[in-house]
Amino acid sequence: QTLNEMILVPAGTFMMGCVDGRDDVAGGCGADEKPTHEVSFTAFSMGKYEVTFDQWDACEQAKACPHAEDAGWGHGKRPVINVSWDDITQKYIPWLKQQTGKRYRLPTEAEWEYAARAGGETAYPWGNSLNCNQARYGYGSDECRRSDKTVDVGSYPANAWGLHDTVGNVWEWVQDGYGSDYYRSSPASAP
Repeated sequence: QTLNEMILVPAGTFMMGCVDGRDDVAGGCGADEKPTHEVSFTAFSMGKYEVTFDQWDACEQAKACPHAEDAGWGHGKRPVINVSWDDITQKYIPWLKQQTGKRYRLPTEAEWEYAARAGGETAYPWGNSLNCNQARYGYGSDECRRSDKTVDVGSYPANAWGLHDTVGNVWEWVQDGYGSDYYRSSPASAP
């Protein structure tokens, strides 16, 4: 796995937001996930995997990133945890740019949702239900009969566009900040 393994996400349009009956798989749609609205994109690139501890540790060893504690879950190819939005945007991304000579940023919420759905119209990239062979989830429960730890990135099949772990493992940071009225006021083209 390289520092900048990217996947080209194709241009397209999708319905952003929570759709009753489709996305209410985890307790219903929140008011801040509506109204559902059409959003269009030009092609963009996104990381094939979540940023790993191996990648973060390289940045830390270069004295460009702060230490990230793994809470006993393990380093290596596991996704980095216990890093802040500022750590990612103000430390890791500038270091990555310097190492590769390329431009990077976090995806917007709209870009992330579009990429995670991979052209599908279902709650998850593979359909409307979730099982333990498709994603790492259920921390604090014995639903998947696994330890309460993350797994190596890429342990589960990629979505239709080649992106891994868009469901489960860890929560994802996005570029834009939270706004309770975001879905009412976001632009319809490349928000």
